[in-house]
Amino acid sequence: QRTMFLPVFASRYPPVRAEPTYRPPISPDDPGAWSGVQDSTVWTYDGRDATTLSWNDRRPITDYYPYNQGRPDRDEDRSWTEFLDRDRATGQPPTNPFVRPEDLGAIAPTYPVSDLALRIAVEPTDTPVAVTPTITARGLVLQGVVDPVAGTATVRMRPETAEGVNGWTDLDSGAFQGLRPGAVTEIEFWHVDQALWLFVNGALVCGGPERGAYALTPAQRVEAAMVPTFDELVAVDERMATESSRPGVTSAGALARNDQYRNARVRWDFAGGPMRIHRVELERDIFYQPAPQRFQRATLGAHWDNFPTLGDDQFFMCGDNSPNSEDSRYWRDADMNPWVRANIDPTPGVVNRDLVVGRAFIVYFPAPLAGGPILAPDFGRLRWIW
Repeated sequence: QRTMFLPVFASRYPPVRAEPTYRPPISPDDPGAWSGVQDSTVWTYDGRDATTLSWNDRRPITDYYPYNQGRPDRDEDRSWTEFLDRDRATGQPPTNPFVRPEDLGAIAPTYPVSDLALRIAVEPTDTPVAVTPTITARGLVLQGVVDPVAGTATVRMRPETAEGVNGWTDLDSGAFQGLRPGAVTEIEFWHVDQALWLFVNGALVCGGPERGAYALTPAQRVEAAMVPTFDELVAVDERMATESSRPGVTSAGALARNDQYRNARVRWDFAGGPMRIHRVELERDIFYQPAPQRFQRATLGAHWDNFPTLGDDQFFMCGDNSPNSEDSRYWRDADMNPWVRANIDPTPGVVNRDLVVGRAFIVYFPAPLAGGPILAPDFGRLRWIW
């Protein structure tokens, strides 16, 4: 899982020459008691009261890939809401409200991501400090509670609409040592694949893929991730369906609307007294987009009426650069090689085991574009796969 995380923010790398308007994407609730947040690798809190560091709206937590910036058609600020507003202004709405013809040649917009890893390294200066990382996503408040006085750590959750202590469900707990004055303790809190994980100094204290898991059906996951209800999404696609076109199956469907997804919110709460923060990091898991992007086709595996059921010898192939990977999500029946269809496997969108003939041995991408179609190797990121 660690190899799949992608960096969103790291306090270890403040701007070398910050613009006057630069502000970090994390804000303290009591700025007067904090120092170093703007431009230092070490943040200091001098207060005695409980305090909070919160992710702010300056940088959304999305599936943004910096190495896609090299594409001339990249526009980070586009949104489907802007597209629809433009349609209303011209009085000519598109046939499909989820796709505009002029945008089919561009990489799809970014999407909010809620599978996240929060890391923070805390050095209390006078008294033990409790740390509580929190992720609010999918209609849930997901939390790790690290109490150095009791020596316990807990992962828990509650509905976002619930209030008070009675709404919490403890998923798992464990014992730990750390967060004492004069020592640096690293806390990691993950929300990945419907499970919560909590690490102290690299050791898993509680949670994980089994003990930290919670259950949502696919329909519940869709509804929790988006503003409309699942029934409303289904109704939209049904209204757009014709005899020759089915949204989500032959064209883009309701799930392609990136502006209908809920944004995750992140914060760290502290209690116990003054401290120094040496590292604050936020990483995200890989995210596979349900958008039609530039391929002008529906996305296999991203709609309730358009997903494959895999056999024991079939693989669904996903590229690592989701907005720019023509992988199994976009392979159509018409694209299949006739010989493969007749002799190996007629299933569209998958690769049969008999067609897997090699083993990956080197990581080459990402590689920056050097002003043209030839990719220049990034030798600092090349590595062998053993």
